[in-house]
Amino acid sequence: DMLDDKHPYDLWVLELSSYQLELTSSLKLCASTILNISPDHLERHKTLEDYAAAKQRIYRQSDYILFNRDEAITAPVSDHPQTSTVASFALNTPPTAQDWGIIEHSGRTWLAHGTSPFMDVAQLKVKGRHYWLNALAASALARQVDIPMECIIEVLQTYPGLAHRTEWLRQLNGVDWVNDSKGTNIGATQAALE
Repeated sequence: DMLDDKHPYDLWVLELSSYQLELTSSLKLCASTILNISPDHLERHKTLEDYAAAKQRIYRQSDYILFNRDEAITAPVSDHPQTSTVASFALNTPPTAQDWGIIEHSGRTWLAHGTSPFMDVAQLKVKGRHYWLNALAASALARQVDIPMECIIEVLQTYPGLAHRTEWLRQLNGVDWVNDSKGTNIGATQAALE
């Protein structure tokens, strides 16, 4: 509905489901990623491999492909342009200068692009290692559309997270109470527990 002259945006950020992706053939993307793949929507896709194949369609017309190197199933396998730049992210040391990850710097844990640390994870307003992954992926995608690193860091330092997604509510009698009512699949629940 927003693709008209009344909405002259320079950039669109889309979250696409496997259902949408299996029917999509004409996207032209600046950058794309698959954050993770867990057994989900198998009532439709039947197997994890079919589900992964549907999600992999996002890479078909993408100039920049970012995958989670901790989950080989997210790596591009076929149907992506040979001219695409391919990079990865994970919660370990980036293997190349174009990859994103975590490094130890000055006795602290930092988000990093290649060997360059750019933010201490303690500065993230959201807590949890799964948010470190999200921060890395969001940073990589934002850099691909020329968003300055200073802006990325400012957003990462102030972003409070989404309601109902490992949302800290309060501490009572020494117990932290967290609302994770959106954690309705295996991957979300596993991330919350970790």
